[in-house]
Amino acid sequence: MSPPLALLALAAALSLSPPAGARPEPDPRPAPAPAPAPSRCFLSARSCRQPPPASLDTEVPFACAVPGLEVTSWSRAVVISAANCNEAEPKQEFQDQPEVRFPKASPDAFYTLVMVDPDAPGMLRGEYWLHWIVVNIKGSHFQIGNLDDATEVASYVAPAPPERTGAHRYIFLALEQEASASPLAPAAPAERPHFRLGPWLRGLRALCGPRAGVQFRAAF
Repeated sequence: MSPPLALLALAAALSLSPPAGARPEPDPRPAPAPAPAPSRCFLSARSCRQPPPASLDTEVPFACAVPGLEVTSWSRAVVISAANCNEAEPKQEFQDQPEVRFPKASPDAFYTLVMVDPDAPGMLRGEYWLHWIVVNIKGSHFQIGNLDDATEVASYVAPAPPERTGAHRYIFLALEQEASASPLAPAAPAERPHFRLGPWLRGLRALCGPRAGVQFRAAF
């Protein structure tokens, strides 16, 4: 007589089970590869390889939202920082190139600095009057405001808000250059007025940020 089906099933299960105390056979499948380490350059969980936000094409950035830069006027009488960001200052204090420091810059990283005015007459949405561009600023130098070894793409032009145009915003932004990228060598923008900041930054294809910023206001 054939054994009952229940006994056959039990015998099959016992034949597949390892003996008590035996080590399980290793899984022959290869272990999954570890996830790649993220880039060290972040802003809101974005990698350096992603361009600056497209919102720069339609919205004026509020540099006070990314604090970190400190701007000292030529006379050293005025220092713009997070504590007084966006306050009105005498334009005469910025007739000569100011000192710009990023105390928390990564020492071995390189940075790009831009200064723009969104309130110049005749600017369309996304356009600015360009005051200054410096690229390839070494982080350890940026910490102390030394831009001597950096590359100046557009030389500094002092604020000159026309009469009856109200207070203008003068915005400084620092962007970190991708660690694997070569030193930047962009051509100078053709014109100062109607400078399109967003497309110019994205055209470099090696920037993360803004990493830090600051701004002040000045009138005629």
